[in-house]
Amino acid sequence: MEESNAEWAELTRDCLTNILSRLSAKDQWLGAMLVCKSWFSAFKEPSLHSVFNLQPYFDLSRKSTLLSTRKFKSKIDSMLQPVVQSTHIFLTQICIQRCSDRSLDLVGQRCPNLKALSIRNCNVSDD
Repeated sequence: MEESNAEWAELTRDCLTNILSRLSAKDQWLGAMLVCKSWFSAFKEPSLHSVFNLQPYFDLSRKSTLLSTRKFKSKIDSMLQPVVQSTHIFLTQICIQRCSDRSLDLVGQRCPNLKALSIRNCNVSDD
């Protein structure tokens, strides 16, 4: 292992958690957890996963016609489902749009500590 990489791997868990808490959810999920084993371990810190909020990404692309497609809904589901499966105990708030009944059912079954659920523009059935 290269010496500069070893220095990152030797940061304390508290320090790593502090660094990860300053990253966006996207950066946490798409890169930080892949740096090394100690970063992946710190990534599992419950305090980092109490809120799953995709709303800022919708605000950026509000005018896009892609938001109403079935493919887009599938993408949202594919983002929400692994988060719920891996951090379900810690989730207290979810803010999302255009997800399916299947995803909402998973949230209902797996997130016992959820206190707030914001689902905008979802066609939710009675199921």
